[in-house]
Amino acid sequence: MPIDEAAISNLRKTLQKELKTHSPTRDSVYHNGGTLVALLATSAATVIPTSHAFWAKVAAAVATFVIALARALDFGGRWRWHLEMRNGYQALLDRTDELSVLPDDEKLPAMKSIYDKLEKMRAKENGIPGVGGTTASAG
Repeated sequence: MPIDEAAISNLRKTLQKELKTHSPTRDSVYHNGGTLVALLATSAATVIPTSHAFWAKVAAAVATFVIALARALDFGGRWRWHLEMRNGYQALLDRTDELSVLPDDEKLPAMKSIYDKLEKMRAKENGIPGVGGTTASAG
């Protein structure tokens, strides 16, 4: 049974939409920017003269807050998670592109395989780091 090109196009659109939802940019900026701010603040707290103890305390407090925030929200983990999810969806998109060059008798099993892997990718959507525990999933 030949696979309808509209079905392949629909699958491609779904995968492209999911790929776009996993932009790691913001979490990367928060992770790396937070690390930079924390390093600058701890360095400042170290080198500020004792005659300016108030500013040394402010710098130490800023560093402590940024480090605690970064740990609580796990921007580094979120950044890596988005990269992993993007790579997974891109791999499925590549497999979808492969469908056009497969013989008709191989398209249906290949498309079923893509959908099976898409189901596994969707199950990972609840695993974003830094947002608490996952909820029980159906199935």
